[in-house]
Order: sequence, then structure tokens, then C-alpha cells
Amino acid sequence: MPRTSSFFWASDDLFDEEHNDDGCGDSNLGLSLDRSDHATSLASVVEGNEDGSQADDIPVDIHVSSPPRGEDDERAGLVENGGRGHRQYYYGAVPPAEPPVLTRSFSLPRSRPIRFQVIIWHIGNVDVQHCTVKMKFRLTIFWNDDKKRNCKHSVDKERVQWVMDGRQRAYARSTEKGRQTAQPEDDEPDAVIDVPPVSILNAIELGDADAAEIDMIDPRTRLMRWTCMYSAILFQPQMSVRDFPHDSHDILLKVGVLAHRCMGGRWDRSLHPLRLADERDSHGSTEIPHGLIVEHCHMPDFAFKSSDLRFDFIPLAYCGRTMPLSKRDEYLQVCLPVHRKSYYFDSSVMPLLAVLNIIAITCLIRNFTSATAAVEILLSIAFVQVGIRLTLDSRLPSVGYQIKMQRVMNCCFWLLSWLVLESNLAFFLVVKMGWEIETTDKIDFLAAVAGFGYNVYIIRMYFSGKKYMNDKLTEPSGFIP
Repeated sequence: MPRTSSFFWASDDLFDEEHNDDGCGDSNLGLSLDRSDHATSLASVVEGNEDGSQADDIPVDIHVSSPPRGEDDERAGLVENGGRGHRQYYYGAVPPAEPPVLTRSFSLPRSRPIRFQVIIWHIGNVDVQHCTVKMKFRLTIFWNDDKKRNCKHSVDKERVQWVMDGRQRAYARSTEKGRQTAQPEDDEPDAVIDVPPVSILNAIELGDADAAEIDMIDPRTRLMRWTCMYSAILFQPQMSVRDFPHDSHDILLKVGVLAHRCMGGRWDRSLHPLRLADERDSHGSTEIPHGLIVEHCHMPDFAFKSSDLRFDFIPLAYCGRTMPLSKRDEYLQVCLPVHRKSYYFDSSVMPLLAVLNIIAITCLIRNFTSATAAVEILLSIAFVQVGIRLTLDSRLPSVGYQIKMQRVMNCCFWLLSWLVLESNLAFFLVVKMGWEIETTDKIDFLAAVAGFGYNVYIIRMYFSGKKYMNDKLTEPSGFIP
């Protein structure tokens, strides 16, 4: 079938059909078109059949031969789309230009961990009665986006701003002419990414101090960073004040990813384990890449050392006790040991109680004739201690068990009561039983020695739980006085 022009092909060079009686083609494209015996003309293939039906019903096989090498390669227009093996043929001189495609130049490992960074900005009052503490902290997570998608628009870091859409995904917004690469409701490939749904496990009240921010740090590796400043009230079930005023507590912050962690889920725990951020993630923005306490952080009534901040991964309890620990999902536990500032009780209350006990004990050396006056002094001291006790009770935490300060006050009161009883016993032995005064003086001496020993025991019991007694660090450099 001779032709005089090539209206369909990209080149005007006609293929020598004498070498192929059943087909026509173009040597520049390396394409040949084979038709069956009942095939119509090429015009019917493009414009339709004479009866109005489209030519798609006619079997047409397109065979791709090896394209010629040389200057005419661009005219062939054979392009691969996103590496998926799908080929598109452009029948023009040059394929149409498209925005660059964001593709990886490397292969991600099978384990793609989610990395955490926690920076504590402020710790508020500790409520030991309700076992809560208010904390302000910045939580940052890093991960490599592993969802293989083709990109219809350029998502270059310099021209794209990432915007959160809810808690579990973000989309890219172009900064050029206000155009959006993807709307929140448009799940356009590679312009919408999944964000690990982070949960604060021990939060009673949770509020965002600032809006969450997300950014692509490295487009080549698709390294993503999500960060948010939180202001939360955290539950501390392990809190106890039995050693008040020398009580110590572990302020805990528990962070984890709970949703879609099952096998085959979006954040499969076997593929996305939890880890701590490293220098490659933080890029040296913090002294410790996985988290720290800022220098101006201050905690009322408590002292701490910033170097004591610990990061541990703890297996989740609700995964089941029958499941091995190695297969359980984990959460990040940030622990900060704190110690109560006990200056007031150490320097004002306890020395006063110890001196009152010593004065009460020395009353036993008085002459027997003035025994009544000694008992009156002991009772006066007892009433003074009762007044101190009532004043201290207003400053002590209200809990359902006895704390150490109350135990110390009780011991001081029992010591005074025992000294009064000893004086009354000596008076009874001399007056009623006829004992010699020298004999009762020996009893008074033994009672005084026992009283001094018991006073030492009270002092040791009080200071036994005091930590960092020999530390000379002061705030704000060391936080521990």
C-alpha cells in the first residue's frame, strides 16, 4: 500500500514498504504496525470506522524494536515513568517537559527505626497527693519516609512547605505563587506522607503549646522531622513521700507509637522499631542528640542534676505476659530523678527539736527536792513540741500514711513522755518505797544516758535519707545545693 506522506509518524522519512508488504512504519522510531487481513486503513485507526465505531475493537499489536542510536534518540520519545516499567510513547520531536521527580538514589534497610528526641523546658509543681506533675517539653521524631510513590509535582525542599493534616499525615504546599502541591483531601502520590502517631502514655491533660511542625531535612534520603512543644500534666503512680522532707522521685515521661504497630501495619514494630536520635538526625543542634534539660529549667521545691536524665525503652505491659519480651512493643521512658530541697527542715526544725530534747534530758540531774520543777520543765518542752508539730502539719503533704517527719516528731514526744515517767517513778520509789536518793540518782543517770542515745537515734533517722549531703554545687550550674 503505497503512501506519499506520513501524517501519523514523527518523521517524514518513509519506510521502504517493499521489504514488508503487510506493514508500514518509520525507521526513526523503530516501530512497526501489523494488521490482520480484515484491518482497515490508518485513517480508520485514528478517526474511527466508517460505521462510527472506534478502531479500538480491532486487534492491533505494537512491537518496539531497538531504537537507533545517535542524534535522533530524543525524537524517539521512549520514556520510562518513575521506574515502574510503564512506557509512554510521544509522537513529537521532543517529549514534553515535566517537573523533576523526587526519587531515591539508595535502598532503605529493612529496619527503618523511628528516632526520638526529648528536650525538657520546664517542670512545674509536684502534687504528691494526686501523684501528678506539670511539664513543658519539646518532642521531636525523625524517620525516613519509606512509602514508594511517584511524584506528579516537584517537592524540592527549597520550594515546598510541609503542613500537618491531623495527627497521622502531612501534605506538601508549594511556596511558589501560593500553589498547593496537594490538598489535605487529595492523596496525591509523594506529596502526602504518613506521620507516626505519637502518644504520651502517662498524660492526664495534654495541650499543644505550639503547633506541630514537619519538615523534610534531606530530600535525597527522605529524612523527615516532626516536632511539637507540649504542656502536659503527667501521672506519676510511683510517687511516695514516706521519706519527707528527704523524699526522692523519678519524674517519668512515657512516649510511644501505639497505632498500626501490628504485623503488616503501616508502622509495623518489626520494621519500625523505636530508637534514640543520633548526630545524623539532630545535625549538632543539641549537645546531646536524643535529649536534655535546658539550662534555665527550674523546678519548685526540688533539685536535680541534668546529667541524671535517663532514656530507656520499656516493654509495653498490655502486650500480654505470655508474649516474650523480645517480641513485645516498647515505649520510650524519660526519667529524671529529683530530690526535695530540705533546707528549712534541716536548718530550722530538726536542730530545734534536738536541742529541746537535750534540755529535757539534762533536767534529770536536778536535785531531788526540785523534781517537781523538773517535771514542769519537761511538760513545758512537750507543749512547745506540740506547737511545732501543729505548725509543721500544715506544711506536710496530706497522704494516707505516716511520713518520716511525723515519725521524728512522734519520737521526740515519746522521749519527753518517757523522761516525765522516769521522774515520777523516782519520786515514787523515794517517797512511797523508802529508797535512798543516791539509788534513784543512779536510775536518773542511766535514764539520761538512754535519753541521749535515743536523741542520737532520732537525728540519724532524720538524716539517713538525705541525698547529696556532701555536694557543694549550687544552682543554676548544678541544680543540687
